[in-house]
Amino acid sequence: MSGMIGGTPVSSARTLLGGLVAAVVVVGVIVWGGSALVGL
Repeated sequence: MSGMIGGTPVSSARTLLGGLVAAVVVVGVIVWGGSALVGL
């Protein structure tokens, strides 16, 4: 998981992909938490 490849487009794309995955995970957690609260 080391992003120390250098200032290459690969590292930039990896950072962008990481941000996208993080956003999806955050949204998923919020939706899951909301549905869990509604379930309670």
